[in-house]
Parts: sequence; structure tokens; C-alpha cells
Amino acid sequence: MARIAEDLLLLLLDNPAAQPGLGRRRRGSALAAALLLDLALGCRVRPALPGDPAPPGHLLALSGP
Repeated sequence: MARIAEDLLLLLLDNPAAQPGLGRRRRGSALAAALLLDLALGCRVRPALPGDPAPPGHLLALSGP
């Protein structure tokens, strides 16, 4: 199954010159966001809630199956 980050990278490189469509910083930020979406969709991270060991608003890593 293709992931969001993988699809995004392929879209960014989908041009005749095989060069990225965004600058390095913007590309890195976009791929980082896509990776977080992949983790959230896979139930590997969730926002911290009151009472969790992390401050509210931070992400918690979850153990997988």
C-alpha cells in the first residue's frame, strides 16, 4: 500500500528533468507533514491529552501491533 509521503515524493519528482518541484526546505517540511499523516492514519501517534506524560498539544508515539 502506497503511503502519503511516498506519493508526495513521487509527485514532486514527476517532471521531465527528475528534479524536485519545491526547494529543499519546503520539500522537507511537506514530506515531514506527510510522514506525520502516515503515522496518524496508521494509529502510531496521537495528540497528548491532559494526564498524559507529555504536554497537551504534543504527539505521543503509540506501540503497534
